[in-house]
Amino acid sequence: MISLHISVPQYLTSSSQTDPKKLMTERGDFLRTVRRELKQEIFYSRSVLVSGVKSNDEVWSFDFRPRCANDNQIVSEPSMHEWLIKRGDVEGSPFEDQMQIYVAPNVVLACEKGCHQELQFGEEGRLKCLANIKQFISYDEMIAWLEGLPPFGGKTQEAMRWIEQNWEK
Repeated sequence: MISLHISVPQYLTSSSQTDPKKLMTERGDFLRTVRRELKQEIFYSRSVLVSGVKSNDEVWSFDFRPRCANDNQIVSEPSMHEWLIKRGDVEGSPFEDQMQIYVAPNVVLACEKGCHQELQFGEEGRLKCLANIKQFISYDEMIAWLEGLPPFGGKTQEAMRWIEQNWEK
């Protein structure tokens, strides 16, 4: 089962730390680490076999790559896109709450040739992200993740309604 919750170390959730600049730096480092690990996990778990080569010493080498959520093309160096609950949706929330959007149900991979931007805006991009996600995440996993989120100013309920209306399309 996929992880639906990010555990944030206590020292990053406390605002009582004496140096706010240090706290912001440490939170930024933690966020980059979480995003890098998530991207790596998604890259490998959503990859398809691209090629297999047998060397002279009879050892096979295989190459796996993911597909772009927008155009379904094989992509070597994808970017990661938060698609359902975006970073801007969680601004101003406690840091631990913000971190909960960096999980598999909320990210897709896209190539940089304009696809990432196409996925960011409008209903068509959102539906493409959903079509991609449905290959890897079950409806129950998606709902469980959404039910565990804070309200984020109504964005969580809005996302829940959107998923319920569009999952079967």
